[in-house]
Amino acid sequence: MLVTSPHSRGRVERGFTIIELLVTLVIVSVGMLGVAKLQAAAVAETGVARTRSLMTFQAEALAAMMRSNKAFWQSSTAFTQNITIRAGTSATNVTGATGTAAPTTTDGTCNSPAGTGCTPAQLAYDDLKTWKTAFSKAFPAASGSIVCTGSATAPETCDITLSWDERTVAVNRTTAAGTSSATASLILHVQP
Repeated sequence: MLVTSPHSRGRVERGFTIIELLVTLVIVSVGMLGVAKLQAAAVAETGVARTRSLMTFQAEALAAMMRSNKAFWQSSTAFTQNITIRAGTSATNVTGATGTAAPTTTDGTCNSPAGTGCTPAQLAYDDLKTWKTAFSKAFPAASGSIVCTGSATAPETCDITLSWDERTVAVNRTTAAGTSSATASLILHVQP
């Protein structure tokens, strides 16, 4: 014969119900979606930071090129420079360099020791062409400009402006309403 105690009849089984498990699953899923969105935003911002760093490096390289040819960039010819660097991979996309002409060396560059055989203006043209070629390989859709001002009594100053498109990831509803790409610019003030 089976004897049952009165306490065992009133005992309720303890554990999780299916409703509790589903609620927990929904909460964990929402949390995981938030983590995935945060990771996507972090990856996108890392790409933006990388591009900005490389653009700064490119502007500094151009500034160093200008400082190495003071004979041209501190001359009265450079005071009136408004040089446009258009997007595209063609080295001829540098316009507005008045007073500069293609080098007259046999290979069309000023690659002889210390640029001998080229005038400072020709050396500036060659430097711009070389820089533009490398810049366009890294950033085919980016553009820029060099605007120089000065006078016989004031020091020469130039502004190097580089512009490119940045892609962003929306983090919340406010940023989701905006565009996913924006034009970014970097301006470097140089005194060659």
